[in-house]
Amino acid sequence: MEKNEKKRIIYILLAGIATLAGKKVLDHKKKEAQVDHLNKYCGTWSFTDTSQTHHELTIHSDYSFWLDDRSLGTLLVEVTSEKLIVRDQYGFYLTFSYNDMLLYDEAIDSAYLLSKKS
Repeated sequence: MEKNEKKRIIYILLAGIATLAGKKVLDHKKKEAQVDHLNKYCGTWSFTDTSQTHHELTIHSDYSFWLDDRSLGTLLVEVTSEKLIVRDQYGFYLTFSYNDMLLYDEAIDSAYLLSKKS
């Protein structure tokens, strides 16, 4: 095997290793970004329903939604920088649109304007 051929094989192997390492770093950053997306949703939010009743929605870091100190038994469906979607214990979807500060409740086809509590 010639010296140039050996160098070429080494360069190809190194390029493959660098590509794999780069992919690993990007995958890790995607996971970190997804966690960052969720962090802005966490906390306690208030809203008023159609019958003018005041409610507090608390979103924990484990994706659980609590309404007025009662668990909604939620399961995370999707989280992005724009929205957080969960399914409640009855199979209905709750969608938190961060840009609009709205919570849409599929069960009763209603949306509520949210405000974050300090």
